[in-house]
Amino acid sequence: KATLIHTALPGLHTLLLLHRPYGFTHFADFKFTQSQAIKLDGELVTFDVGQTLRLFFSYRHTAETLAKRLAKHGLQIVFSEIAESGEEGVFRVALLD
Repeated sequence: KATLIHTALPGLHTLLLLHRPYGFTHFADFKFTQSQAIKLDGELVTFDVGQTLRLFFSYRHTAETLAKRLAKHGLQIVFSEIAESGEEGVFRVALLD
């Protein structure tokens, strides 16, 4: 599933956010449709036509996929609280017994 988010910023293409739940990644990129120059902290940063700028990147896991990944590194989930929607969670992790 993909969500298109339109932007009114000049020279920036539509933002595409890919939704891939259950152990995949979420990301959002801007693609420049014209050259841009931005001054940040006194430094000039330039972007060429067609260049992309990664705005967001996040790994997404279910409790099960997270537990499998942690176990590979000698860790286990000892407490979790997951939102009713299943979209957000907080986990306490400890070394495997």
